[in-house]
Amino acid sequence: MRDYYSILNVSTTASTEEIKQAFRKLALLYHPDKNPSASAVERFREIHEAYQVLSDPLKKTLYDQMLREDPVSAHVPRPRRKRSGQTPTGAHGEVRYKDPERERQLAFMRENVHYAVAASRFTLVVCLFLALDLFLPPERVEHRIVEADIMFDASGRVKMENGKVYKMTEEQARAMARNQGQVYLYSSAWLGIPLSMENERTNYKTRVWGTIYGNFLFAPVILLITSCLGVFWRKGFELRFNMGAVNFFMLLLTLALIVVNFI
Repeated sequence: MRDYYSILNVSTTASTEEIKQAFRKLALLYHPDKNPSASAVERFREIHEAYQVLSDPLKKTLYDQMLREDPVSAHVPRPRRKRSGQTPTGAHGEVRYKDPERERQLAFMRENVHYAVAASRFTLVVCLFLALDLFLPPERVEHRIVEADIMFDASGRVKMENGKVYKMTEEQARAMARNQGQVYLYSSAWLGIPLSMENERTNYKTRVWGTIYGNFLFAPVILLITSCLGVFWRKGFELRFNMGAVNFFMLLLTLALIVVNFI
């Protein structure tokens, strides 16, 4: 990325009038009609390009943002092209070809990174909501087990009087169904997702695993980590954009796991 401030020989805090005066001064020196040297045309083109960006408030704002995100490359001199489509780089003068598709991808990411950050912020709010739902005091409701089955693979399941079925191990199913199967079901404070089950008479207690707070707890945990990266990572735009995309799909998975509990 070219340093337009250095091309016009002005500071980054220069006013619009100072930028205009610097452009006029350099334009008189390097205009092809005034300067017959071979390098004047290229030099005048750079000056004009820099002025077109820095004199436009919107373009200048976008350029300053890019400059803050990548302050080093802005001050690296841009090598002259020797052939069309080729840019010499490196100590031995090897030639590297620019990838137009990659350039388009980066441009798209740069232009839409604010949407990705907004998605990360939303997913972070969802994660905080789920954390409160999980750690607030649970709701306790008394139920009665009407059926307890032992499956062919030695796993078990219990069926409540309200029709809900919960899978567990054979030992847990037998312990829950003992003494007429009167149990307490502990559910999360806001969403009502089952957390654990306790036999009222024997005080035997076990977790309910087939929920987003059981076997699938990894989904909101990963979502919390990626959303924090998307919100608080400030170096560059590519990682923030990618984290926004990851957060969007992880959020869909998390919402699907939540909806399963109400089916």
